[in-house]
Amino acid sequence: MEQVINHLRTYKSYYLYTLIFLSLLFVMPLVALIFAVVNFRHRLAPVFFCVFAFYFGWNYSFLKDSDLVTHYEHFLKTLDIDLITVWRDPDTAFYGGELFPVLFKYIIGKIDSSLEFFSGSACMSYALCFIIMLLSIKDLWRKPMNILTALSFLGIVFTVEFYWFQGLRYWLGAFIFFTFYIKYIRSQERKYLLLTGLSLCFHFSYVALIILAIAVEVLGKRFKLVYPLLLVAFLVHFYEIDLLYLIVTNPITSLFVKQTHIDLFTSKNYLDVMQELREYRMTANIFYIHRSDIIFAGVCPIMLFLYRQNRQMFAYKTKFIRFLFLLFIVTHMGYSSLTFYERTYEVFLLGLFIYLFLYLQDYKPWMNKNYYILSVIILTIPILYALFTAVVTTRATLVNPAEWWNKMLFTLTL
Repeated sequence: MEQVINHLRTYKSYYLYTLIFLSLLFVMPLVALIFAVVNFRHRLAPVFFCVFAFYFGWNYSFLKDSDLVTHYEHFLKTLDIDLITVWRDPDTAFYGGELFPVLFKYIIGKIDSSLEFFSGSACMSYALCFIIMLLSIKDLWRKPMNILTALSFLGIVFTVEFYWFQGLRYWLGAFIFFTFYIKYIRSQERKYLLLTGLSLCFHFSYVALIILAIAVEVLGKRFKLVYPLLLVAFLVHFYEIDLLYLIVTNPITSLFVKQTHIDLFTSKNYLDVMQELREYRMTANIFYIHRSDIIFAGVCPIMLFLYRQNRQMFAYKTKFIRFLFLLFIVTHMGYSSLTFYERTYEVFLLGLFIYLFLYLQDYKPWMNKNYYILSVIILTIPILYALFTAVVTTRATLVNPAEWWNKMLFTLTL
């Protein structure tokens, strides 16, 4: 009898939460998001986030200037064309010939070809992959957290700006990669390491992260051999050395490079682009161009404080910290490419916050009270900064009344 009553209470809770969320979504969608955030530990919260993500993508205000429009234009060209023909199309390889983007466009085309539905589905897919990543550590974030641990969890949430769903491919691959790599690190079951390969279904560039994960396994106790590479990476970064250009133009290594790539890297157009990149880095808004550096600078003292209080800190999940070390090296070696550097740097920061959260919530290290208070103050700064940069970028949406009220309802009242 008691079990029946508990089941009824559970279902009643589900119905009540669903009714409140849908009511808020119909009238004030952003308040519905706040409601989902406040109740993030509820079992229905992931569903609420996905529903809101679809609404947000449907009404996204910056579509005309986004990468998603480019994907949408390609999507329109592939309508009413069979899947095999689309896969063989050279344009498909250019816009993303991986499994997910191809199947995504094909399935969406069978349902609705409108830009709103395409954008809503893309945003919901992004939210779903992110939630799947978080669910891999749900046993930790569903427990009570102290302030420092909560800040590290917010670092996972805010490091990657939410509007990157418009890329359709790259960040979904990052979330899927970390989903299985976290499972592997925590369980040491090799099947999860193999499953990180599913990230290749979203973006082929994740072959680099898979290689790094395998390198950690192969090196084992000989990992100290890679320490000198950190110095090399810093030299490449600070002297802005274009490694790809050196590889392609070197008489020996160029023997293993396709002639089309040699022509590309030695063309005047490529050299002009690199010059524009240097000028951009000198004149761009410091508030945005150094976002990852500022966030990383805020995390470093926390890692130092934790290490001083717990000398065995890096013995916790050693493979994960070694993977992040290699990723940090690769990030700075690719400094000459703005897109590669910024993306990989954010992937590194996402992994760093995941490690910090796992360490604080799972290992629960002891910290001196003064160090703890200082850590909370310091870590609050990059977390607020990460959130603020995303909010400022989308400020046109947040100050628009039609985004706070359901657009259909807002239009009717006008």
